[in-house]
Amino acid sequence: MCDKYEEQSTMLGKIIAIFEPLGIEPTSLDGKALFGQAELGLFIYCMNWLIHEEVIRVDACRGEGRWIGCQLTSKGIFLLGREVEIGGKWLPMREAVKEAEAGTWDRSKAGELMGGFFAGAFKALAS
Repeated sequence: MCDKYEEQSTMLGKIIAIFEPLGIEPTSLDGKALFGQAELGLFIYCMNWLIHEEVIRVDACRGEGRWIGCQLTSKGIFLLGREVEIGGKWLPMREAVKEAEAGTWDRSKAGELMGGFFAGAFKALAS
């Protein structure tokens, strides 16, 4: 597993952690203000992935990592409610996201979170 998965799962955790307490309430995100110039590219890649996977929706993109009217979709809420196996134990995705946000996981746990996102997205698509 490459370091990119660790970086990506950490950023995904940070982004989802912003939405989790809001539920479906829309918010605006400015990647540069939230994460700085150094992580802006990664933030944009992860936001685009979450949008294309229909985990979140946005009303508008203002460029330079700024999105308006961002909120969880029904798929995003479903993903947060399911359990995923990480490091041999089952965790609610909400808890896994918080652990990923902290950035303390090794490569295998980061990969398992990414796998949990994919598996949950595929399951939601099938239903």
